[in-house]
Formats: sequence, structure tokens, C-alpha cells
Amino acid sequence: MAMWQQMRLQRQSALMALMLTVVFALPVWAQELSMGADDLIDIPLEALMQMDTTVVSASKRYETLKDSPAAIYVIAKEDLRRAAISNIPDALRMAPGMQVAKVSSNEWAVSARGLGGRYARYLLVLIDGRSIYTSLFSGVNWDEQNISLEDIERIEVVRGPGGSLWGANAVNGIVNIITRKPEASAGIKLRGTVGDGEDKGSLYGRVDFAAGANSEVFISMHTQQNGALEAVSPNLEGYDWQSSRINSGWQFQQGQNTLNINTGFFEVKSTTPWAKQLLQAPWAEPLYSHEDKAGLYGSLRWQRQTRFGQWYLLVNSDDTQRDTTAYEWNTRNYDAEWQWTGALGQKHMLTAGLYSRYTQSDFSVPIDGSGIDILLQPEKQSSKTHSVYVQDTVALSRTVSASLGLRLDDHSLSDSSVQPSLRVMWQADEDQRFWGAVSKANSTPSRMLNGQSELSFATLPPDASAEPPASFLPIRLSLSNNDNNKVDVKLLSFELGYRYSASEVFSLDAVFFEHHYENILGVEGTGDPEFRMSYSGQGYLHVPIYANAQGRRNNQGLELALAYQPYEQWFLQYSATVLDVEQGFEQSDDSLGFNLAETVPRQQHVLRSLWHVNNQVDLDVMVRYVGALERTNVPSYISADIKLAYNVNTQFNISLNARNLFNTDKQHIESEREIFNAGAFSVEPYAYLKIEWSLTRD
Repeated sequence: MAMWQQMRLQRQSALMALMLTVVFALPVWAQELSMGADDLIDIPLEALMQMDTTVVSASKRYETLKDSPAAIYVIAKEDLRRAAISNIPDALRMAPGMQVAKVSSNEWAVSARGLGGRYARYLLVLIDGRSIYTSLFSGVNWDEQNISLEDIERIEVVRGPGGSLWGANAVNGIVNIITRKPEASAGIKLRGTVGDGEDKGSLYGRVDFAAGANSEVFISMHTQQNGALEAVSPNLEGYDWQSSRINSGWQFQQGQNTLNINTGFFEVKSTTPWAKQLLQAPWAEPLYSHEDKAGLYGSLRWQRQTRFGQWYLLVNSDDTQRDTTAYEWNTRNYDAEWQWTGALGQKHMLTAGLYSRYTQSDFSVPIDGSGIDILLQPEKQSSKTHSVYVQDTVALSRTVSASLGLRLDDHSLSDSSVQPSLRVMWQADEDQRFWGAVSKANSTPSRMLNGQSELSFATLPPDASAEPPASFLPIRLSLSNNDNNKVDVKLLSFELGYRYSASEVFSLDAVFFEHHYENILGVEGTGDPEFRMSYSGQGYLHVPIYANAQGRRNNQGLELALAYQPYEQWFLQYSATVLDVEQGFEQSDDSLGFNLAETVPRQQHVLRSLWHVNNQVDLDVMVRYVGALERTNVPSYISADIKLAYNVNTQFNISLNARNLFNTDKQHIESEREIFNAGAFSVEPYAYLKIEWSLTRD
């Protein structure tokens, strides 16, 4: 096995070296073509040089990225357009500090700075400031958020805690997906893809038009057929899935007032395999849940700029219904936020706000035992959150500023929490900035940890060597919670950052962080066996494995982002993440190997090359190295995505997109589900053809 791993590593290293050789040989070829700036057609590569980008997610007010005392990375619309990707999780692979892995055809594990997995709950994900987490496990179902990339203006990724402004769940980071606003001049855009693999085909259309004086409207539609992944186990089967969305928006501007109203509807049809426990050999088998999920949302945003500052009001609602054969799960969320940002005197910039959220959900499984092996009480639950926050940014001198933030969250299912932060920025010269931060943050209470729950995860055959009655009965193991784990995960974070930008050619962004977590969920020990009868009348012993929220964990890491434009038609991006994890549990036994704080890769490296070959051809390459998942024995891998685009003119282009190249292992696995895991799926190479047509010149 060691020899095989060494040979695999040598092969991957050779492939990486070959790709790097090709990438760095591109400018030589470009010089031979004797291209000039006049040959370029609307290819704003300089837009990818991030330092002067305006961001809003770090401080809830507009500022340039280089002046933000936080670890922030922007995935611009040009990044999304040039990459061979078709969904948001794949786009997040570009950002340093983000861990993204495909679990099955419609599931992803997305996290930042560790604590990852399919049910990761330490990353706050927003769409235009609207939280999309689900209260069941305080995470995100990414298949329900399959927004067309053409509808996205940019994605702001903040690594590290942001609880002092954004509240609970902004523990390890914030992902704010900022969508495109209506543009009457944009007219009509169409896009279609066809392929064989994960992206079997899709259709997208968007219409922007003026609806009167100072008023603009857009309507977009997106449907996508996603292919199944190949199952590693012979007794497991993967299925295609389909998603459809309709989004609309209205923007009205008059004087200093701007009003945006957005609405949308989505539908997802899929078949998801879950592990179903049996009381006879083979003791577990896949349970295929046929799932029809549908939801709608509405959002109202009002902004007013006055000489006293900017006023901001955001009101959201969303409702998601999940009709499946293995469970029933419906959620409703309503939230509102009022914020003011303005200057106080010559040296103070103040941001203050109020926030309220109401959440209601109901979860149940079929009463005949045909669903997934989970018991959750009460079946219906509602919760309320009320928050107040304030942040003051003070100019201590001409080159030094400090931001002090504080947020108080009052949640109906847990104790009130205080989340403070202190951030300091020093501008050493025009091109160099240093910053540091000390912050506290905590997670949002989830239904799985705030009620009585049982998750059956293993069945053991009868043990003939044991004393009766155990010798004649199978044993069912369940992760159990007796309504005693209402303690939220708490984080104390230290960060140091450095930024360097040399004109518009080169930029460097480096961050070192150290995270100290408390109240990590793990396994405490077993309870007394209990005799039970199954729905079919078969007896068994139920053994509870009690959850324990007393775990501690320390993470240290380094995140690096480089951008370099050696030639006007060629652009390079490189990002790296190095993570070190120390984990321990107080008064707990983790010998069962069951821990919801799943491991993530210790190293990740991403290299992107964007090359405008001539006035009609673009060649873009992204190479990724992802380290092994030590806890689940998933090996490291190297993968490449390539996009070759032919621009007929500024309104029409066609591209060939190839993904997951170099993945020659027929059982290449990126991640597995932590619980109810029926088996692993392999991620294989595939290609698709993409056609884009703009009926109106921009």
C-alpha cells in the first residue's frame, strides 16, 4: 500500500509539473503572436486584481478590499465567467481557506478553516444579505441554492469570525452571494449547455428592461439537469437530479433613495441514498429517498443616503417544502434588519443596527418505519432571535485605524450571547498594509441539539459469546441527545494579515490565524441497553451513544492569495491553505470514531491561468491540489479544469469545458457524508459545451 501511494504521489507530482510548465510557457506563445491591446474585446482581466475592489461583507459598509481589516476574497463575475464551473460550491474552490468537496451528485461539503463536512454549521451563507441556513442542522443545502452564475455579480468570502456584525453562525466565515441588479441596457441574454457527466445540460435566459422613469426590472429562468456520480460500492446506485429557478427583481431610484424588491421560486427533483439500518444481515442497506423540494422567497431592501449617513432596511421571507419518501421537513423564515452607517466627527465611522428573525420548522418520518432512522422531538419547533450590534471605526492616526464591534444575540432556544471583535489596520506605505484581529463568535442552536433526538448509525449482529439475552438479539447503536446539549460552539480567534499591491500588476494577501473552539460536539459514552421491538415485531437491544458538547479544538493555519498579470492578455492567480488541527475532549470517549467535527484537508493549492490568446480565443486553466482526509482515509488528489472559448463577437461565444481532469482513479472520492452514509461516490472527468448569446449589446 505504501508503494502504491508513493507511485500515486510521484504520478501526481509529474502531472502538476507538466501543467505548470504548460501554464508558464503561455506568455512565450503570446509574444510570438505579437498581440496588442487593440486586439482585446471586452476582456477586463484587470478586474480580477482585487485590491481596489469595493466590498461590503466584512464591515457592513462599502470599503476597498485593501483597506478591510479582515481575511476577505472576492470571486468576481469575471472569475465566474472565465472558469469551467456551473455552480456556487465549485466557484468557492477558488478562495483560500475554503474547503469544498463533492459528496454525491446533489450534495457538497463546504466549510472554511476546518470543521467541515456535509453538515458543517460554522459558515454563514447569505444571498444579498439574506441568511439561507436551515435550522435543522444550522447548515446549507446547496442543491436548493443552485443559482445561475450569470445572475451573480460577485461572491465575497470572509474567512474568520464575523459574529460582531453578522451574528451567530458566522464562526469560521461568511459567504455573501451578491446578485446582479436590473440593468435596462443589458436586454436579453441566453445560455445553453450540453454535456455528458455531472452537467448534462442546462438552459438560462434573462430579460432586463426599463419599467418607467428611474425603474428597472429583470426576470431570469434557469433549469439544469445534473448527472449522477458513479458509486464506489456495487450495492449503491447514483441518480440524476434536476433543479429549476425563476428569479425576478425590481429596482427604483429617486434622489437619495433606492428600493429593490426581489422574489424567486425554485424546485429540485432528486433521489438521495441514505443508510437504512436492518436487524439482520447485511445489517444496513441503501434507502433511496425520492425528493421533491420547492421553495419561494421575497426580499425588500431600501437604502437612503443623507448628509447624516446611510439608512438601510432589509426585510426577507422564505418558505421551503420538502416532500420526500424518507422524511418530511418544512421550514419558514422571516427576518428584518435596520441599520445606520455614518461619520461621527472627523475620526469616527459608526455602524449600528437591529435585527430580528423568526424560524419555524417541522420534521417527521413515516410512522411505519420506512423512513430514515431518526427520531426528533418535538416534531414542530419555532425560535426567535433578536439582536443589536454596533461597530466604531476610529482613525487613531493618519496611517492607523481600529474597529471595535459588539453584538448581543438573544435566542429563544439558548442563552444570550455576546460577540465582540477588535480589528486594527496599519498602512505602512501606499502599497503595504498590516492588520490584526481578536474576535469571539458562536454558532446558532440547531434542532438536532435542542430537543430529544436519536440517530441510528450502526447495527451489530448478536454476540454468541455474551450472556443472554444479548446473545440472541442484534444491537442498534444510536447517537442520542436528551435535550441537554443547548450549549453553542464558541470561538476565540486571533488573526494577522498582510497585503501588498504593486500598481495593477501584482498583489499579495497573506493571513495567519489561530482558532480556539469550545463546546465541540463529540461522543461521551454509552447508556444502558434497552429492549425494543421493531415495526415488524422483531426484538433488539437499543444502546444510546450520548452526545457530548464539551469538546475543545485548536486550529492554526496560513492562507495565501497571489495575483499577477505579466502581460495585458494573461493573468495568474494562486491560492494556498495550510491547516493544522489539534483536537481533544474533556470527560468524553471518542474511541467509537464518531465525531461531527469532521476532518478537512490539511493542504490545498489552486493555480489559475487566464489567457486571452487573440481577439477571439480564450484559454483558461485551473489546477487544484487537495490534501488527504486523514480521518476518513480519503487520499489526496490533483485535478484540473480547462475552458477553451471562442468569441464570435461581443454578443456570441461558444466554449468547451472539461472538468476533473487528471482524476484517473476510477474510485476518486472527495468526501463522504458524516451520518446516514450509504456509501461513497467517485468524482470523474467530464466535459460540456456551452453557448452564450446576448441579444443586446452591453
